[in-house]
Amino acid sequence: MNSLTSNISYGEVQSLPFDDLSNWVDKLRNELLSKWEEGVPPYLGSTPEKIADRFKLLRSYPVQDFYSTDNELYKDYIGFMK
Repeated sequence: MNSLTSNISYGEVQSLPFDDLSNWVDKLRNELLSKWEEGVPPYLGSTPEKIADRFKLLRSYPVQDFYSTDNELYKDYIGFMK
């Protein structure tokens, strides 16, 4: 991805005026489509098997650790996601 001319930092994206941001989004999209057509699809470095294995691990993931309650301060709320 370093070869993309549209590869800029988050700070640079944040500082763009709306029209420039719109042009940058179009440029990035076109560059990514071009790379994909050249046989370089976007991916995060995982194989389909690795993705499936990680997805299966969600069954045993302790999701209850994400949830908390505070009945004293927030009586109108059922709970919160941490």
